[in-house]
Amino acid sequence: TTYTLVDLGDYVSSPIEHTTNNKEYYITKAPTEEINLNWNLKDTLTTGTYRLDFALYDNNVEIGTVSRYIIIHETEE
Repeated sequence: TTYTLVDLGDYVSSPIEHTTNNKEYYITKAPTEEINLNWNLKDTLTTGTYRLDFALYDNNVEIGTVSRYIIIHETEE
């Protein structure tokens, strides 16, 4: 599957903090064993599958990444 890189800030209404990289945000600057995220998504999302890539860094060294997916399906009312 091919994905188009988009800006997360355009899709969530919750405040998120930019990093110095384009279209990249901090989830936390002090990670713990478990992190629970709760974002409010905007109601203008297009039907489709969205992939969120999360990366863990130790200073500037990437330790690892994980991807999570969100499927948006418009239902008829």
